Amino acid sequence: MEPIKVFRRMRLLFGEAESLVRSTRLVDDPIALLDTSMYSENCGDYVIMHYANLQLSRILPKSANIMHIPTHGWDESVEHARRDVRKIACGTNLLPWDYEKDHALATPRTHLGNYAHSVCLLAVGMREVQGQMRDFTPYTARFLRFLFDPNCLHSVRDEHTKQRLHAIGVDNVLNTACVTMWNLTEEFCDSISRNRHDEVITTITEYAQDPEQDKYMLETLLRHYDRVHLWIQSVDDKPYLESLHIDDARLHLIDHSFEAFDSFVKEHHESVDYFGTRLHAGIHCLNHGIRAMIVSVDNRAADIARDTSLPVMPRNGLQELMETWIDHSDPVRITLPADAIRQWKEQFLSLA
Repeated sequence: MEPIKVFRRMRLLFGEAESLVRSTRLVDDPIALLDTSMYSENCGDYVIMHYANLQLSRILPKSANIMHIPTHGWDESVEHARRDVRKIACGTNLLPWDYEKDHALATPRTHLGNYAHSVCLLAVGMREVQGQMRDFTPYTARFLRFLFDPNCLHSVRDEHTKQRLHAIGVDNVLNTACVTMWNLTEEFCDSISRNRHDEVITTITEYAQDPEQDKYMLETLLRHYDRVHLWIQSVDDKPYLESLHIDDARLHLIDHSFEAFDSFVKEHHESVDYFGTRLHAGIHCLNHGIRAMIVSVDNRAADIARDTSLPVMPRNGLQELMETWIDHSDPVRITLPADAIRQWKEQFLSLA
């Protein structure tokens, strides 16, 4: 179906659902996780779900029936999700400024009312468009208010997303930082090494290409480290790497899977640094005590760093800052919004 016809149908379904829906009491069991890793070719979504599942396993009852429903793509589980089931949307850029142009969250094609007032956010963020953040369109604002549970506390990953939701009348929002960061306490960060190692993990980002800066980053890493390990986080990272024409036998590729990356990090965490453009790859390394610097290529890392002091470097600052960091890094001093994280978790205590 052509996109314009899809959006017209969505508008019609939304109008019908709005007129029919009344408040529904959500059941405590089962619970649905809107899973960003299902059908995703970007393994960063698997990193997010790894930490979302870890945190939720500590919050939700051991006996709870957990259903996984995709956010990317569509299948029958989306269509037939029960209206009275709480749906926790886990991480990533699920909030577009214009839902008609960017249908970021898979929703039912027929029974749209089944998602009404039942979605609770967990560390979700807003997308930027061509390097800029825009206000939600009036239609998008209505649609998000229709989806969101008005009786829960929603978790977003940065202050900017929180303020944009406040502007459309969604006030029950907490800035919790990204769920991937919740274990990066002050005590843990004190244990992260400041010493440079002989090898480094890196990443590039095919959807935010800057061949000049990315090639400079890789060549600089090859000059300063004995071996450079590049994780293929997204399937299109490899052809982008090939286009940069880096010819060096010391560049080693880590396969395109979260399992391969996770295994490598666990095996080499005492002997590598991280320096790359993929946000969640860098945070995963920090969680394993690896000295890390994330190169910001869009709003996500910059927004989170502004709130938490996550170690982030702008890509246009590589030539000025990169070699200094390789030789000497400051202590990691991440400031987590501990009260907001606690409040978000505590709302589920009644389920235990």
